[in-house]
Amino acid sequence: MFDSPLTLGKPECWYMNIANKYIDVEFHRWRLKDIVENENNFVIGRYKEDDLTKKTHTHEFIQIYYIINGMLRHNVGNETGCLGKGDIFIIPPNVYHCLEKMDGKGVDFISICFMPQFIDFSPDGTSFINKFVNFLLVEHVIKDELKIKPKIVFTSELQIQVENLVMDMLKEYAQKREGYLFYIKGQLLRFLVLIAREYIKTPYYANNSDKFQAYSEAIVKSIRYVEENFSENLKIDDVARTFLLSRTYFCELFKKYTGKTFNEYMNDLRIAYAKKMLACSQCSITEIAYSSGFNDVTNFCRNFKKQMGLSPSEYRKTL
Repeated sequence: MFDSPLTLGKPECWYMNIANKYIDVEFHRWRLKDIVENENNFVIGRYKEDDLTKKTHTHEFIQIYYIINGMLRHNVGNETGCLGKGDIFIIPPNVYHCLEKMDGKGVDFISICFMPQFIDFSPDGTSFINKFVNFLLVEHVIKDELKIKPKIVFTSELQIQVENLVMDMLKEYAQKREGYLFYIKGQLLRFLVLIAREYIKTPYYANNSDKFQAYSEAIVKSIRYVEENFSENLKIDDVARTFLLSRTYFCELFKKYTGKTFNEYMNDLRIAYAKKMLACSQCSITEIAYSSGFNDVTNFCRNFKKQMGLSPSEYRKTL
C-alpha cells in the first residue's frame, strides 16, 4: 500500500471563475511533486476507499484509474459514471473531477500518474502512442461536440493482460530495482497500446477521428507559431483566430499540451531567450528586454527576478 495523494505535498489552490468573477469555491490542482518527491514524472499506487479524492480537483499530469475490486462513482464536470472491477478511466491534465465511493461498497483501485514526457511524448509526433495522447488531450475539450463516449469492454484474455501489466508496474515501482523506470516505461507503453487499440475500434473514434486530428494539428501549429514569434506582441485572440479555434478551445487545449497558460508559456520563452542574450551578448538590459518581447523594462526585470531569483544584471554577473 502506498501513501494517499492527500497525505503528501500541498496543492495549488484555484478558484472558479464565472463571468469573470471569482467566487468562493476552492479547487485543488495537484502537481506530481505533491504526490511523490522525485523528478521521475511517474508514480503508481494502490489505494482503498479512504484514499478517494472527494474534493473537486484537477492536476497537471495524465491519470489512469484501474479498478481491482468494488465500485466507485466518478464525477467529471456535469457527468457522473460508475466504475467497477476491471474498468479503466483516463483523466487528461487540467480536467476537474472528484471520486466518491458507492453506498455500502468498498473499493480497491490503482492510480497511475505520469507526465506526458515520461513516455517521450511529442505533440507533433507521428507514432501510434503520440497520436493516442493527442486524442486524449483533445477529446475532453471538444466532448460537447461529440456523441457520448462508449465504455471500453475488454475481452477476458485482454483483461488478464491489462491487469498483469498494471500489477507488474506496481511491483517494479515498489521494489525500485536497478533500471526500474526504464522497465516501467516499457510496460506503460504496452498498457497504453492495448487501451488505444480498443479505442480506435469503436464507432465513436471512427466517427470523430477527423475532428480529433484537425484540433490536434491546429493546436500543435499554434504552439510552434508562438515559439517562433514570442518576441512579437502576440495576443491570445489573434493566435486563436489564426488557427481557426475559439478562444475557449484554444486556451484549454494550449494548457493541456503545454501544462501552462498562454501567458505563462510566452513569459517562459521570453525569459529563456533573455538568459541566452545575457550570457552571450553585450547588449544592454533595455535592449534585451525589448528583443525578448517585453515592451516594458520594469516588467521584464520583475518577471526575470520572479523566475530566476536574481535581477538581469545580477544574473549576468554570475556568468
